[in-house]
Amino acid sequence: MWRRERVIGSAGGRLCKILKLLMRSIPVMVIIGYFALLNLAFRNYIVDNPIEEQSGEKYLEREENRFTDMFQTEGDYIEQKFIPQKAGLRMLGIRLAINHAGLTDDFQLLIELRREGKVIQSKQITWEEIDNWRYYEFELEEEPEAGEEYYLRIRQLVGPKWENQDKYRISYVMFLAEEHVPENNSYYVYNGKKSDGEFELYYVYRYDDDKLLRCQKAVNIVFILAAIMMPVLKRFIKISNQGKGRIKAMLYAMLPILGFLTAEITAGNLWTMNLVSIIKNLLVCYLAMLLLNLFIKRLGLLALLYMTGCGVLGLVQYFVLQFRGSAFVIQDIFAWRTAATVADRYVYEITPPLFLTLMTALYIICIYQQVGKMMFSIRTRGNMLLGIACAMGFVGICSGGFLISPHLMNVWDLAASYRRDGIILTMASEVQFLVGDKPMSYSVDAVRGIMDETLSSPTEKRKNVTKAENLIVIMNESFSDLENIGGVATETTLLPWLHSVDENVIKGWLSVPVFGGGTANTEYEALTGNTMAFLSGGSPYQTNVAEGESGLASTLKRQGFYALAAHPYMADNWNRRTVYLDMDFDLFLSEENWGEMELMRWCESDSAAYSKIIEQYEEQEGNFFTFLVTMQNHGGYAEEYEDFQNTVELDYETDYPEAEQYLSLLQESDKAFRDLTEYFSQVEEPTMLVMFGDHLATLENGFYEELFGKPLEDLDFRETQMRYITPFVIWTNYDIEEEYDVIMSTNYLGSYILNAAGLEMTPYQQFLYHLWEKIPVVNVRGIMADDGNWYEWHEIPERYAEGLEEYKVLQYNNVYDRKNRVEGLFATGEEG
Repeated sequence: MWRRERVIGSAGGRLCKILKLLMRSIPVMVIIGYFALLNLAFRNYIVDNPIEEQSGEKYLEREENRFTDMFQTEGDYIEQKFIPQKAGLRMLGIRLAINHAGLTDDFQLLIELRREGKVIQSKQITWEEIDNWRYYEFELEEEPEAGEEYYLRIRQLVGPKWENQDKYRISYVMFLAEEHVPENNSYYVYNGKKSDGEFELYYVYRYDDDKLLRCQKAVNIVFILAAIMMPVLKRFIKISNQGKGRIKAMLYAMLPILGFLTAEITAGNLWTMNLVSIIKNLLVCYLAMLLLNLFIKRLGLLALLYMTGCGVLGLVQYFVLQFRGSAFVIQDIFAWRTAATVADRYVYEITPPLFLTLMTALYIICIYQQVGKMMFSIRTRGNMLLGIACAMGFVGICSGGFLISPHLMNVWDLAASYRRDGIILTMASEVQFLVGDKPMSYSVDAVRGIMDETLSSPTEKRKNVTKAENLIVIMNESFSDLENIGGVATETTLLPWLHSVDENVIKGWLSVPVFGGGTANTEYEALTGNTMAFLSGGSPYQTNVAEGESGLASTLKRQGFYALAAHPYMADNWNRRTVYLDMDFDLFLSEENWGEMELMRWCESDSAAYSKIIEQYEEQEGNFFTFLVTMQNHGGYAEEYEDFQNTVELDYETDYPEAEQYLSLLQESDKAFRDLTEYFSQVEEPTMLVMFGDHLATLENGFYEELFGKPLEDLDFRETQMRYITPFVIWTNYDIEEEYDVIMSTNYLGSYILNAAGLEMTPYQQFLYHLWEKIPVVNVRGIMADDGNWYEWHEIPERYAEGLEEYKVLQYNNVYDRKNRVEGLFATGEEG
């Protein structure tokens, strides 16, 4: 018995030792994981920012041009030998001319890269892919070896021939270079015979920056050696218990400062913050660490969690700002599922300064791992918390108010708040917006009074309006008309249909709540009539929509419409699966039940999405309502796609490839909507189509600065509004009174559509229509009144204050006081 207990006890002891070893190894594994991720992200930066050198010049204008022999028969070829001078050759620029006055579609040219008589790479191109007298860029799939001989052979595969002869009547020819290029052989070969001259070529070398690679290796070596040396030094250097205590106390006191520096340097805010903001942030950091210390006693683990949290905060803010063009807000946490679905569409890279910052933070974590427990009694920790709270109150009062205050935040440009006040303080200030502020004049009786007043002055209906039996509303992803900001330097007409259509249309401009992302906020305003200006911020699809949500869908359902929601992507994006059910849609078509998709880049094309809507319309009987959220124009625009070629070329001194891809996508959207109107023009039932953009796209800042003619930071309040303006168009297959340059914010759009379609509105929607006539734009930044002037919220004239206060009261009842919601305010009198 004794022996059995001894064996069991021995096994239990071994198990405890193994568990302790695993627990101690977790921080090491986490550090190794951080180390690997940092190096991978920095490697992405090196790969995406190569050094590019060109050998040979582009000559588009010469006093005299010389050409090679022409292709005459199918077997003719022209060949140039070249020798790469160094590693990294990625592209050859080949200057071609077409010896003709016109071409037919059957021309084909073959370009081959050869070595030792074997074809390494070849590409067939048509005349449409060649810009006459300019350079064709031949991208190399594999990097040629430096110093080795290669041959560039060109053949014409197909071409029209002389009658009764085998010779080509029209042919491609090569330019001959005036200046020798080091890679070129001094002669070319025509059908196996040498001819004087060399092709006019230029060579582009791309290779990783050796300085950055050496920097990465040096930092890694120093980090690894230092990490190895720390436990060795700890073992052999003897320090008294008193000295150890002082070191622990110093490290403990420094941890919030180190975390603060990590977060703000990573996000890029430290150099733009003022001294008062820095002090406030440090106080919040100390408070957060002390609260965490209530549960974690070991200083090494405390440092690991705290520094990780600060680093993640900085990185999230950095990447969100890079990808979305707007700051991360605390409500975005609720949208993590949506962020996860598109996260793999972006490239995560960190700059050299960021790499050094985060590696330093990682080394600091390693230092703290060498320290044991930091023992403080509950009383001591309570005293420290009390001291920090007092300090926060003192600093808050001395700086003109509370430490965390709503007045700290620039709600329409949170990125500016982050730059001025830092991540930690700004996010702490955002917490207050998770719950809506109750209007001073709010009561259920006040809500009923506003409803009665609205019903006593019903909305004036349009004269001789045909009642729409089909209503298709399309929120087009990132759709915009940038010529509204300024002239776009291109010879291409960007939106020919939208600009030219003038029959049975209403066209205008929408003030939307977001820029570059946050699609669901625009969608929420359009479908519900509520404005983001009176909400807490972030995404209402995550926090403010509930069962029985009133809006466009429920209003139309009561009038006998079948309600379809459609979005050719994941159903859980922005919580749409739940939201559309709450809004009373009959069916939600998403990626899961869409069927086969026709992709443009990586998204369903507008044309294919419209075909799906037509298919659904043809299957339904009776009145048909659709709300479609497209995906075609979704960012990012930096990646090139084989199945999509840009149709827009910009003419600026600086290249803007993202803008060119985006503008090319807009042309496809314009064509697709034109085709949709052509289909419904043949439909007998009165049909209304509505299309609007949810926000402008995140493109190169330089491109937007070209449009505005000034740096973005120099835009005044009115100019800033232009970054939040998208077009809308209402088209019908029956006669309506045309209107142009109508302007409104998205929250009015639903009411406006119902009135234009001759359909019934709820009292709430009628109230909004009346308010639109007086205050056409209400957004998070301010308002635009009927006098055409823009006003920030702190300077709104008194004559508009009453209408806005009533709007706040009604929306608060609709969103935040659902148990006392006045249902008659949000429902029509009709029931389908």
